[in-house]
Amino acid sequence: MKCVLNNSNAVPIFGRSVSYKETENFKNAEQYYSDCYLMATVDSLTNSYNGRRILQQQLEIDNNNENINCYLYSPTGEKEKYVIPANTAVLGYEDLYKNQNNKYIRALDISVAEYEKRHSTKPFICRLSEIVKMYRFENNVPAHFMEQFTGVKPIIIGSTYKNLTLKRHKKGTFTII
Repeated sequence: MKCVLNNSNAVPIFGRSVSYKETENFKNAEQYYSDCYLMATVDSLTNSYNGRRILQQQLEIDNNNENINCYLYSPTGEKEKYVIPANTAVLGYEDLYKNQNNKYIRALDISVAEYEKRHSTKPFICRLSEIVKMYRFENNVPAHFMEQFTGVKPIIIGSTYKNLTLKRHKKGTFTII
């Protein structure tokens, strides 16, 4: 069974936030071919108590266990809700339902794709893959997604250069450490 995603009228009944134990399972979720950015972000959040609290605030499941509400921050800083079916494949995302078994990671992946359709904010290098129809290329960068997910702009050192060495960023690196 497949459904069409329609977030304009979506008002599922709130059930509960994702549990602390469920966030532990995020560490074992398999990576889908173009979601390194998402997995890196979620993995970094699961490594701290505050990070897991963010995950709990940004993910809810409804009373019937049918929909997952994912919250992302718009470019203007407003919290937006994306309602994703937990067990029914969304038209256009069938491969994701086959390949990503973790329903929360899958819901986040779809939410980010829908967010991009609405706002088109991802870095040019990530949009380039869509222009040349190279879909197995990375869809986003971790720092960009971290900001969408938490509403806080992270400190970035060297991740936008071709060479990811920190040598030229010694001062910034030592400041953070």
